[in-house]
Amino acid sequence: MKLFEWSEEKDAILREKRGISFEDIERVVHTGGLLADTPHPNRKKYPHQRMLAVRIGAQVYGVPCAQKDEKTYFLKTAYPSRKYARRFLKAN
Repeated sequence: MKLFEWSEEKDAILREKRGISFEDIERVVHTGGLLADTPHPNRKKYPHQRMLAVRIGAQVYGVPCAQKDEKTYFLKTAYPSRKYARRFLKAN
């Protein structure tokens, strides 16, 4: 099971501006909503980060995070991702 840490200040900003929280992301990951866990697409600029793709409702969010150790991730932010939505929410 992955463990998550985050900044309470950043969490408050996400709640206010995007209507989601890091707690929402943590809950969704632990209940099967994690679609992908990959190295950050910009490895040159963010070599220590990973990118999670998480489905919340009908939206897919990109969640950059730093892996602190084998099980612990520090969540940086979350944003709606059209790229991940196209990839994971293909029309049937």
